Amino acid sequence: MTSTLPPIVQAFSGAIGSVSANTLTYPLDLVTTRLQLDSPQKSRRRGGIYGAALTFRRIFRDYGLDAFYDGLWADSCATLLAKPSKTRSSGLYKPSMFEELVLGFIAGVASRAVSTPLNIVTLKLQTEREDEEEESASSKSMGMIDVVKSIYKQQGLAGFWRGNVFGSYIEMEWG
Repeated sequence: MTSTLPPIVQAFSGAIGSVSANTLTYPLDLVTTRLQLDSPQKSRRRGGIYGAALTFRRIFRDYGLDAFYDGLWADSCATLLAKPSKTRSSGLYKPSMFEELVLGFIAGVASRAVSTPLNIVTLKLQTEREDEEEESASSKSMGMIDVVKSIYKQQGLAGFWRGNVFGSYIEMEWG
């Protein structure tokens, strides 16, 4: 099905849809992240639906409603950057299947290179309250800029691509 809307309108509506869906499901993503990163030594926490319900209740009780959206801004930016454009104007050069595969691969690598730092920042924002609780630090939540500075100070530029090929490359070249 071909849309009669201009490509900019299609792109804008896709972006709004992505951010809206991300905002609605973000608390579930945050709880999932916390459950996945829980250490086995924390015997008071359980997995599954029961563990998720306990985690929801604990986050709300300890930190309030705002805590369910820690890192939403960075995650939404990463979501927008990772979404490929699906619009195509007729009359332009149509690449062959091989060219499309190569271009898709290059676009995927470039998207990953740009969105990974935002994903790292999001993960840090999602887990910082737990880290503070374990370290008995102040209860003041860090903002996105504070997290970026912290990652850079502790791990350098490669810290933004931690666990990724780009991080290893940056560490070898500039570390």
